[in-house]
Amino acid sequence: MENIKKTKLYDKHKELGARFVEFAGWEMPIQYSNLVEEHKAVRNKVGIFDVSHMGTFKISGEDSFNFLQYMIPNDLSRINKGKAIYSQFCNINGYVIDDLIIYHLDENLFYMVVNASNVEKDFNWLKENSSNFKVTLENIALDMSVLAVQGPYAEKTLQKICTDNLSEIKSFNLIQTKINQMEIIISRTGYTGEDGFELIFDNKFSNDIFDLLIEAGKEFDILPIGLGARDTLRLEANLPLYGHELDEITTPLNAKLAWSVKLNKENFIGKDALINQQNNGLDKILVGIKGLSRIVPREGYNISFDGEILGKVTSGTFSPTLNYPIALAYVNTKRDYKIGDILDVEIRGKNHTIEITPLPFYRRNRSK
Repeated sequence: MENIKKTKLYDKHKELGARFVEFAGWEMPIQYSNLVEEHKAVRNKVGIFDVSHMGTFKISGEDSFNFLQYMIPNDLSRINKGKAIYSQFCNINGYVIDDLIIYHLDENLFYMVVNASNVEKDFNWLKENSSNFKVTLENIALDMSVLAVQGPYAEKTLQKICTDNLSEIKSFNLIQTKINQMEIIISRTGYTGEDGFELIFDNKFSNDIFDLLIEAGKEFDILPIGLGARDTLRLEANLPLYGHELDEITTPLNAKLAWSVKLNKENFIGKDALINQQNNGLDKILVGIKGLSRIVPREGYNISFDGEILGKVTSGTFSPTLNYPIALAYVNTKRDYKIGDILDVEIRGKNHTIEITPLPFYRRNRSK
């Protein structure tokens, strides 16, 4: 494949027997052993993901806070140094350009991690809107590696190689520290529904940090995890994926992300459109679906009731944790929807019954 990118751990993945797929211009491991085994390793023990294909930006300068506050619908003033926040880029119509996490590293210094498929688009969006602000924007995506350590034993695994007390790092908090003299950012964030950490560091440390984590996690049966299990894990936890639940015909309000939209803060891109949508009502809403047979509703399948098409599935899988099919779908708001409502999904020309179910499908046991 021409111009396909590989993470610094590509050879390591090959040694571990990974099967690769092309994703967002990168050759990435889809699985190592099998999807269900990897999925359950994260739910019950600990797994390690190479997500270095994600885009990393550095934003600095005296107007960096005000600039980012203008760029996102969430309220950056809610986090100080050492914290992170989830948000989106919205266009003037309130539709989602991408979703992202911002890390507050120091006064006038922020990192941002965006989706791999949107790196160029997102960086251009930042540049296009920066002319009135004194900021420096750097796309450091190809210089940095990102690893995620996720699962009930993630803290114990990482603690074995880190001298900082990780139990003191709360969810969406971070530290800047060193492991064996290697500078690293450790944040208590993730994309699996489990406890865990994401590590950002210079590419030159990739192999050393990966090996340290694999060795530290042997006691807890750590497994490397591919993109296949990453998708089933995030779907069980109702974590949106850009291009599926989020896109440029969907707002955060449609996606039930109103908690990340602060309409009472000062001006931000898309504010007027989102206020208008909130006041006038949504045209579509995201719902959770439980399959009542073992046939999986997949992306693009029609949702209907009494012969009337209501919407389409955005993501679907057979849940390894719950042992039945689950899916997310957008449905129009011409009717009210309640938990337990029975609808139909068209699969290969036949209707199959489905049930609207609470979200998330899975919520971790915090006593693990």
